Amino acid sequence: MAESKTPPKKEEKPKGILGKLKEAAEDKEEQMMILSTFVRLGILIWAGGILTLNYVTIPKLPQDKIDPTFIASVFSNSITNLIESDGSVMQNINRSKIQGIELGYYGTFNKLNYALDYSFIKADDLTNNVQLSRRPENKIVAKFNYRYNQKNNIGISFIGSTKSDNSIYDSHVLGGHSKMNVTYLHNHKDYTIQLKMNNIFDKKYRKAHNYNSEGRSYYISIMRSF
Repeated sequence: MAESKTPPKKEEKPKGILGKLKEAAEDKEEQMMILSTFVRLGILIWAGGILTLNYVTIPKLPQDKIDPTFIASVFSNSITNLIESDGSVMQNINRSKIQGIELGYYGTFNKLNYALDYSFIKADDLTNNVQLSRRPENKIVAKFNYRYNQKNNIGISFIGSTKSDNSIYDSHVLGGHSKMNVTYLHNHKDYTIQLKMNNIFDKKYRKAHNYNSEGRSYYISIMRSF
Protein backbone atom coordinates (compact mmCIF):
# COMPACT_ATOMS: atom_id res chain seq x y z
CA MET A 1 0.00 0.00 0.00
CA ALA A 2 1.37 3.38 -1.01
CA GLU A 3 1.94 5.74 1.82
CA SER A 4 0.14 9.09 1.56
CA LYS A 5 2.49 11.98 1.75
CA THR A 6 1.55 15.23 3.38
CA PRO A 7 2.48 18.13 1.13
CA PRO A 8 5.11 20.35 2.71
CA LYS A 9 3.80 23.50 4.29
CA LYS A 10 4.66 26.68 2.49
CA GLU A 11 6.39 29.20 4.63
CA GLU A 12 4.49 32.46 4.77
CA LYS A 13 6.63 35.36 3.75
CA PRO A 14 6.59 38.28 6.18
CA LYS A 15 4.39 41.10 4.92
CA GLY A 16 6.04 44.35 4.07
CA ILE A 17 4.74 47.84 4.82
CA LEU A 18 2.71 47.97 1.59
CA GLY A 19 1.18 44.56 2.32
CA LYS A 20 0.13 45.62 5.80
CA LEU A 21 -1.35 48.87 4.47
CA LYS A 22 -3.29 46.96 1.81
CA GLU A 23 -4.64 44.53 4.41
CA ALA A 24 -5.64 47.37 6.75
CA ALA A 25 -7.18 49.41 3.94
CA GLU A 26 -9.82 46.74 3.30
CA ASP A 27 -11.72 48.13 6.29
CA LYS A 28 -13.35 51.54 5.70
CA GLU A 29 -12.61 52.68 9.24
CA GLU A 30 -8.96 51.78 8.81
CA GLN A 31 -8.97 53.67 5.51
CA MET A 32 -10.06 56.86 7.24
CA MET A 33 -7.54 56.40 10.06
CA ILE A 34 -4.75 55.92 7.51
CA LEU A 35 -6.01 58.86 5.48
CA SER A 36 -6.20 61.14 8.54
CA THR A 37 -2.62 60.22 9.42
CA PHE A 38 -1.41 61.03 5.91
CA VAL A 39 -3.36 64.30 5.89
CA ARG A 40 -1.79 65.41 9.18
CA LEU A 41 1.61 64.44 7.81
CA GLY A 42 0.79 66.22 4.55
CA ILE A 43 -0.17 69.41 6.40
CA LEU A 44 3.15 69.31 8.27
CA ILE A 45 5.18 68.78 5.09
CA TRP A 46 3.13 71.36 3.16
CA ALA A 47 3.55 73.94 5.92
CA GLY A 48 7.29 73.35 6.11
CA GLY A 49 7.62 73.57 2.34
CA ILE A 50 5.59 76.77 2.04
CA LEU A 51 7.51 78.47 4.83
CA THR A 52 10.79 77.37 3.25
CA LEU A 53 9.82 78.95 -0.08
CA ASN A 54 9.41 82.28 1.72
CA TYR A 55 13.10 82.38 2.61
CA VAL A 56 14.91 80.07 0.17
CA THR A 57 15.36 80.82 -3.52
CA ILE A 58 15.07 77.78 -5.79
CA PRO A 59 16.55 78.05 -9.31
CA LYS A 60 13.95 78.44 -12.11
CA LEU A 61 11.14 78.76 -9.55
CA PRO A 62 9.71 82.29 -9.13
CA GLN A 63 9.65 83.39 -5.51
CA ASP A 64 6.19 84.87 -5.05
CA LYS A 65 4.64 86.16 -1.87
CA ILE A 66 3.27 83.30 0.21
CA ASP A 67 1.02 84.10 3.14
CA PRO A 68 0.26 80.98 5.20
CA THR A 69 -1.74 80.97 8.41
CA PHE A 70 -1.65 78.11 10.92
CA ILE A 71 -4.26 77.84 13.68
CA ALA A 72 -4.37 75.29 16.50
CA SER A 73 -6.91 75.15 19.30
CA VAL A 74 -7.64 72.84 22.22
CA PHE A 75 -11.07 72.74 23.83
CA SER A 76 -12.89 70.95 26.64
CA ASN A 77 -16.57 71.50 27.43
CA SER A 78 -18.59 69.91 30.23
CA ILE A 79 -22.33 70.01 29.51
CA THR A 80 -25.28 69.25 31.76
CA ASN A 81 -28.79 68.38 30.55
CA LEU A 82 -27.80 68.05 26.91
CA ILE A 83 -30.86 67.54 24.71
CA GLU A 84 -30.27 65.41 21.61
CA SER A 85 -32.39 63.53 19.09
CA ASP A 86 -31.64 60.39 17.09
CA GLY A 87 -34.37 61.27 14.60
CA SER A 88 -37.22 59.62 16.49
CA VAL A 89 -36.45 59.78 20.22
CA MET A 90 -35.40 62.83 22.24
CA GLN A 91 -32.54 62.23 24.64
CA ASN A 92 -31.92 64.12 27.88
CA ILE A 93 -28.29 63.48 28.83
CA ASN A 94 -27.52 64.62 32.36
CA ARG A 95 -23.75 64.78 32.04
CA SER A 96 -21.56 64.89 28.94
CA LYS A 97 -18.13 66.09 27.97
CA ILE A 98 -16.74 67.18 24.59
CA GLN A 99 -13.02 67.77 24.18
CA GLY A 100 -10.49 67.70 21.40
CA ILE A 101 -8.14 69.63 19.12
CA GLU A 102 -8.60 71.55 15.89
CA LEU A 103 -5.87 72.31 13.36
CA GLY A 104 -6.20 74.69 10.44
CA TYR A 105 -3.78 75.73 7.72
CA TYR A 106 -4.70 78.41 5.17
CA GLY A 107 -2.78 80.29 2.56
CA THR A 108 -2.19 81.43 -1.00
CA PHE A 109 0.41 80.28 -3.49
CA ASN A 110 0.44 82.04 -6.85
CA LYS A 111 -3.16 81.65 -8.12
CA LEU A 112 -4.02 78.87 -5.67
CA ASN A 113 -5.94 79.41 -2.42
CA TYR A 114 -6.05 76.51 0.01
CA ALA A 115 -7.62 75.66 3.35
CA LEU A 116 -6.89 72.50 5.35
CA ASP A 117 -8.82 71.67 8.52
CA TYR A 118 -8.53 68.68 10.82
CA SER A 119 -10.39 67.99 14.05
CA PHE A 120 -10.15 65.29 16.68
CA ILE A 121 -13.17 65.20 18.97
CA LYS A 122 -13.79 62.95 21.94
CA ALA A 123 -17.48 63.29 22.84
CA ASP A 124 -18.58 61.24 25.85
CA ASP A 125 -22.00 60.61 27.33
CA LEU A 126 -20.96 60.36 30.98
CA THR A 127 -24.46 59.40 32.10
CA ASN A 128 -24.71 56.22 30.00
CA ASN A 129 -20.95 55.66 29.66
CA VAL A 130 -21.03 55.69 25.84
CA GLN A 131 -19.98 58.04 23.06
CA LEU A 132 -22.32 60.83 22.12
CA SER A 133 -24.36 60.04 19.04
CA ARG A 134 -23.20 60.95 15.53
CA ARG A 135 -19.94 62.62 16.46
CA PRO A 136 -16.99 61.14 14.54
CA GLU A 137 -13.64 61.35 16.29
CA ASN A 138 -11.74 62.41 13.17
CA LYS A 139 -12.86 64.84 10.50
CA ILE A 140 -10.93 66.31 7.58
CA VAL A 141 -11.91 69.16 5.28
CA ALA A 142 -9.62 70.31 2.47
CA LYS A 143 -10.46 73.06 -0.02
CA PHE A 144 -8.46 74.25 -3.02
CA ASN A 145 -9.44 77.13 -5.31
CA TYR A 146 -7.51 78.00 -8.46
CA ARG A 147 -8.18 81.33 -10.19
CA TYR A 148 -7.16 80.77 -13.79
CA ASN A 149 -7.89 84.39 -14.69
CA GLN A 150 -10.27 87.19 -13.71
CA LYS A 151 -13.23 85.36 -15.23
CA ASN A 152 -12.66 81.69 -14.41
CA ASN A 153 -12.25 79.93 -11.08
CA ILE A 154 -12.32 76.24 -10.19
CA GLY A 155 -12.58 74.76 -6.71
CA ILE A 156 -12.20 71.26 -5.29
CA SER A 157 -13.16 70.20 -1.78
CA PHE A 158 -12.66 66.95 0.12
CA ILE A 159 -14.57 65.95 3.26
CA GLY A 160 -13.91 62.82 5.28
CA SER A 161 -14.77 61.48 8.72
CA THR A 162 -14.42 58.29 10.73
CA LYS A 163 -17.24 56.15 12.15
CA SER A 164 -19.67 57.19 14.89
CA ASP A 165 -22.48 55.65 16.95
CA ASN A 166 -26.02 56.23 15.72
CA SER A 167 -27.87 56.33 19.07
CA ILE A 168 -27.70 55.07 22.64
CA TYR A 169 -31.00 53.26 21.93
CA ASP A 170 -29.56 50.92 19.27
CA SER A 171 -26.31 49.23 18.29
CA HIS A 172 -26.01 50.70 14.79
CA VAL A 173 -22.68 52.21 13.79
CA LEU A 174 -22.40 54.83 11.07
CA GLY A 175 -19.38 53.97 8.96
CA GLY A 176 -16.59 56.35 8.08
CA HIS A 177 -16.95 58.09 4.75
CA SER A 178 -15.37 60.55 2.38
CA LYS A 179 -16.59 62.57 -0.58
CA MET A 180 -15.27 65.11 -3.06
CA ASN A 181 -16.99 68.10 -4.63
CA VAL A 182 -16.01 70.35 -7.53
CA THR A 183 -17.18 73.88 -8.41
CA TYR A 184 -16.61 76.05 -11.47
CA LEU A 185 -17.29 79.81 -11.54
CA HIS A 186 -17.39 82.01 -14.62
CA ASN A 187 -17.81 85.78 -14.45
CA HIS A 188 -19.35 87.55 -17.43
CA LYS A 189 -19.99 91.27 -17.03
CA ASP A 190 -22.53 91.57 -14.18
CA TYR A 191 -23.29 87.85 -14.11
CA THR A 192 -21.66 84.91 -12.35
CA ILE A 193 -22.42 81.39 -13.57
CA GLN A 194 -21.77 78.55 -11.14
CA LEU A 195 -21.56 74.86 -12.08
CA LYS A 196 -21.29 72.46 -9.16
CA MET A 197 -21.06 68.70 -8.74
CA ASN A 198 -21.25 67.18 -5.25
CA ASN A 199 -20.01 63.71 -4.34
CA ILE A 200 -18.40 63.24 -7.75
CA PHE A 201 -17.52 59.58 -7.08
CA ASP A 202 -21.09 58.81 -5.89
CA LYS A 203 -19.97 57.47 -2.51
CA LYS A 204 -22.67 55.81 -0.39
CA TYR A 205 -22.78 56.94 3.23
CA ARG A 206 -25.17 57.75 6.07
CA LYS A 207 -25.18 60.44 8.71
CA ALA A 208 -28.13 58.73 10.43
CA HIS A 209 -29.32 55.12 10.38
CA ASN A 210 -31.88 54.37 7.63
CA TYR A 211 -31.36 57.83 6.08
CA ASN A 212 -29.20 57.84 2.95
CA SER A 213 -27.23 60.98 2.19
CA GLU A 214 -26.81 62.85 -1.07
CA GLY A 215 -25.33 60.85 -3.94
CA ARG A 216 -23.75 62.40 -7.02
CA SER A 217 -25.68 65.60 -7.77
CA TYR A 218 -25.43 68.54 -10.14
CA TYR A 219 -26.26 72.22 -9.66
CA ILE A 220 -26.27 75.26 -11.88
CA SER A 221 -26.93 78.79 -10.71
CA ILE A 222 -26.79 82.28 -12.21
CA MET A 223 -26.15 85.33 -10.04
CA ARG A 224 -26.29 88.95 -11.03
CA SER A 225 -24.74 91.90 -9.24
CA PHE A 226 -26.48 95.30 -9.20
